This record gives sequence, structure tokens and C-alpha cells, in this order.
Amino acid sequence: MSRTVRAGGLLLVGALALFVLHGLLPPAGNLAEKVPVYATVLVLYAIAFLTMTASGSAIGTRALVVGAGTGCAAALLWLLPVLVRPPLPTSGGWATMAVVTAAIVAAAVSPGPVERLDQRLFAGLCAGTVAALQIVASVYGLIQYLPRWVPDIGGRAIPPTVSAADRLASNRGYAEDPYVAVLFLGCLLAVALTVAAIATRQRRPAVP
Repeated sequence: MSRTVRAGGLLLVGALALFVLHGLLPPAGNLAEKVPVYATVLVLYAIAFLTMTASGSAIGTRALVVGAGTGCAAALLWLLPVLVRPPLPTSGGWATMAVVTAAIVAAAVSPGPVERLDQRLFAGLCAGTVAALQIVASVYGLIQYLPRWVPDIGGRAIPPTVSAADRLASNRGYAEDPYVAVLFLGCLLAVALTVAAIATRQRRPAVP
């Protein structure tokens, strides 16, 4: 199971990196300003997946299953209504709620003794990390490759004289903004997961 979670997590990181790079290529974006920030965030996500699935990790298989499964389920539940009724929501509120709910649910339903709070914590952090990364990857993918899902939220900020292509490029930038907070929320959870996994690595063997 750890290999599956690691492969799936790194695949999501790679997909999001591709979508971000596509969106930042000139003339639509600014590579010099944004690439270092996005690169740092994506590396932190990757480190979290590598650390929690490493040999000797104290994160048990059941916590991984519950965490990754709940995170994926929360992201899909958020995504399905978006796919049915485009465009993307112009607020990241529902996405943030999905991430937080995934973390709480995974921590609550994680099997095992109640006193094993470390495994419940791992499951919750894993679920939040996976949900945030999957939601943001879905958002950036839809924005970059399916214009129908790009909301026209530029409004009066975009002059009416601009071309349709330039207006779409501007709206892409506006559409991404609400989900940057979701990306950073997931990054914070990923960092917490990494720290917790490293802190407990030497103290106890892996829990089944």
C-alpha cells in the first residue's frame, strides 16, 4: 500500500507541476517570479509522500489506507458537481471545506485503539494533504486545457477591447487565485505530516 500511495502522490505532484508550468509560460505568466514559489511547495508535497511511505515509517498501513482513501473521496466529491456544471467555482471555500472535512473524517474513522492518537493524526494529515493536492491539480488542469471551465470573473478589470485570447488568459489567472490558499493549506498539512513522520520514525516500529 505504501508504494501505491507514494506513486499516486508523486503522480499528482508531477501533474500539478506540468499544469503550473504550462500556465506560467510566456506570454501568459511570469516564470521568474512564480516558479521558485511553486517549486518549493511541490517539493514539500513530494517530501511528505516520500517520508510517510519510507521504510521504517511509523505510519501504519491502515492509517495510509484511510488517509489516502478519504482524501481522494473528498476531492472527487468536490470535483463531480464542478464537472457536471461548469465553470469552476469562483471561491475556494468549498474546496477548503472539503480538505478540512477529509482530515477530520479520516482522523475520526481511522481504525485501531482510541489511544493510538498518532495513527489518527497521521490519517488526518494524509487525507488533508491528498485532498488539497488533488483538488488543486484538478483546478489547474481544467483551467489550462478546458476553457469552458474558466469562469469569466475578470469583469470590469479586463478592458472590453482586449482579444478573446487575452481575456481568457486573464480569467485563468483570476480563476486560480482562490485555490492558491487551498494549495498552501495542503502544503502546511504536508509539512506537519513530514515532521510527525520523522519525529516518530526512530521511536517505534511501523504499525500494521
